[in-house]
Parts: sequence; C-alpha cells; structure tokens
Amino acid sequence: MTVKLALVVLAAIFGFAYWLTGLMASAHLNDKSVRVSNRFIGASFYWSFEPSRYAPEGVKLCRWGNAFIAIATISWVAWLFALN
Repeated sequence: MTVKLALVVLAAIFGFAYWLTGLMASAHLNDKSVRVSNRFIGASFYWSFEPSRYAPEGVKLCRWGNAFIAIATISWVAWLFALN
C-alpha cells in the first residue's frame, strides 16, 4: 500500500466518522422542537462548530467530531503533498 493510498483511506474513514457523529449529535439538540430543516445541520459540515446548540452529551460528540474532522483534513492535505 502506498503512502498516498493510506492517507486517502485514513481521510475517508475519519470523514465518515465525522458525518456519523453529526447524525448522532442531532439527537441531542437543546431544543427538541427545532424544525426538521434545522435538524439537517447534523449531516452538514458545520455541525460541530456550534456546540451551544446541543445538550451536554451533544457537546461531547462535538468535541469528537472536531477531532475527527481535524484528522481527516490533515490526512487530505498530507495526501496533496505526498511525494509517492
């Protein structure tokens, strides 16, 4: 397995984990009466950058999500600059 392939696989795994964690966090929104369109934010890229919208369990998921997206982003950037 080449370095570039390993980085792509790593980025994809952590990107999927970020998306899945966002879906789990949408169940922990503070306001349960939020419109369905606002609940869709759990599937968007920006869900973890607004932890004030979530109950304490959702805030924990935001922290995990931020770690996942950081690793995924670093992996993609490393893939761009990998020499193999």
